Amino acid sequence: MDSRQFKLHLIDKTATELQQSDATVNSVINWMFRDVTKALKIYKEVELSGFGMLKLSQAKLKKRIIRLEEIKQRLSLHPQTEDVLIKLEGIEKSLQYFYSKTNETKQENILPDLGGIPQSINSSGGIAGGDSQSDRREASHM
Repeated sequence: MDSRQFKLHLIDKTATELQQSDATVNSVINWMFRDVTKALKIYKEVELSGFGMLKLSQAKLKKRIIRLEEIKQRLSLHPQTEDVLIKLEGIEKSLQYFYSKTNETKQENILPDLGGIPQSINSSGGIAGGDSQSDRREASHM
């Protein structure tokens, strides 16, 4: 059962049991998960009574950071149109949040070696120097 099916099943079963409308139960469940999401932005784990502990996966978090850094680097090579600047701003906000949730003491420990070029994090949280792995793959096929 995927997450959407699970949610629909949970709403249907709860609405029937509590004799409430599906819309009311859906609103309550959405409200609860918004609060859980807010709590995860502050803490690295949240315990839901009867459901267990929700934790941020460090491995998935690190993979997401690497992917966003690669996208950010490629976007920075494009002309700085309003659309590109808006995307870069969104990526930067996501990166700041993700970096704040890692267990690493140094952000440099998260990023892979991209082609032997030393990597460092600049003051805005982005990569200084280097190229992305996908850019190197594209270049090798030319």
